This record gives sequence, structure tokens and C-alpha cells, in this order.
Amino acid sequence: MGSETIWKTYTVDELYDAFQHAETGGETNPWIRTRVRPEGGSTAYGPVQTTKRLVDLYRKNEPQVLDPYKDLLEKFDRQAALFNFHGAEPEKQRGYSPIWDYGGTGFTWSDEEKQQYEDMNKAMMSHMMTYQPTKDQFIGGWRGKRRSEDDSYYERFDNFLNQP
Repeated sequence: MGSETIWKTYTVDELYDAFQHAETGGETNPWIRTRVRPEGGSTAYGPVQTTKRLVDLYRKNEPQVLDPYKDLLEKFDRQAALFNFHGAEPEKQRGYSPIWDYGGTGFTWSDEEKQQYEDMNKAMMSHMMTYQPTKDQFIGGWRGKRRSEDDSYYERFDNFLNQP
């Protein structure tokens, strides 16, 4: 399992939905900062938990993928900075609000911005599909961890794709 060529089996819409299920499927509101507090912090946000690190890698290496989303990314970057500032030790931060902490909602996103977020992530996934030949490599490229490091995540992803 995990070795099939993804673009011959799944659409980007199906893969986006599988990531959403694996990332925020158990949340009432998927428009949150991650609840996971890794060492060094995290800016993961939204239904597929997009990180500033991933966005910055695309900005540096494949900027054309993100060109249509520059306005959205200005807001995303401001929010990520606030997540970083307020995340680890909130009681020490002036102006602290729980919306910036882990599990917080961050900025309010309009329906149009939410659609742009989805479109932007699908654009990155579509591009990533061109150089990640297997499903496990694709998931690892997005997640930043191999199956051996986070098997339960891969299981949630696989279970979503394999449901009838």
C-alpha cells in the first residue's frame, strides 16, 4: 500500500479532502491553528494545516504556483507571525489573545478567502504531484514526516481515500 502512482489514481480534490480528513477531520471548525505543539512551534493553519514553511519553500523554488494568491498570502503571513509570537508562552506576551494560540482561530477569513486558501493548496498539491511519484512520498512531502514517523496520520489519509 502507498506505492501506487497518485496522479493516475486520485484527483487533487480527493487528495485535498484526504489531507483535510487527516489534519482537521475531527474538528468542529477546521479553520484553526494546529493543536499540536511541536518543539520550535508551528504555524499550521486551516483545513489542510498549511504552514508558513511550506509556503516559503514554494515562494523560493516555485513562485509561479503562488503568484495568483499574493493578497491571500499577505494575510496568511501576518497571521503566521502572530501565531509564532503568541504560541509558546502566552502569559508572557503583551496583547495575548487565545485566537493566536494553539487551537485558536486566528484572523476571520471570508468565504472568498477560504476558497482561495483551498485553491492555493490544491495548486501546491497539483505541483507536488509532478515530482512525488508515490502516495507515501506525496503525503510525506506535504506532512513533513515519513510514514514511520507518523503512521496514524497516514492511516487516516488512507482510510479516507479507501472508503466506499
